[in-house]
Amino acid sequence: MSKPVEKKFVCTVCGRAFTAEARIAKYCPDCRYKVRIKQQREATQARLKRNRRKSEKKNSLQEVSAAARAAHMSYGKYVAMLGSQKKGEEKNGSL
Repeated sequence: MSKPVEKKFVCTVCGRAFTAEARIAKYCPDCRYKVRIKQQREATQARLKRNRRKSEKKNSLQEVSAAARAAHMSYGKYVAMLGSQKKGEEKNGSL
C-alpha cells in the first residue's frame, strides 16, 4: 500500500498556502466550510425559486373547483374536459 502524497495548494478565497492529500483542492480547511455553506444556500434559493414558478403556473384546487361549480359540472368532469381541450390544442398546434 502506498502512502498518500500531500500536495501544496493555494486557497482561491484567501490566498493562503495549504497542503492536502487530494489531487485537486481549491480551498483551505478554513474557507472550505464557508464556501460549502454559501453554495448550499444558493442551491436552496434557486430550487425554491424554480418551485415557486411552477406553483404559480398551476391553477389552485379552489380556483378549478369554483370554475367547475360555475359550469354546473363536477370537479372530475371539469378537469377531464380541460384535459381533452389541452390535448386538442396540442394536436392542432403541431400540424
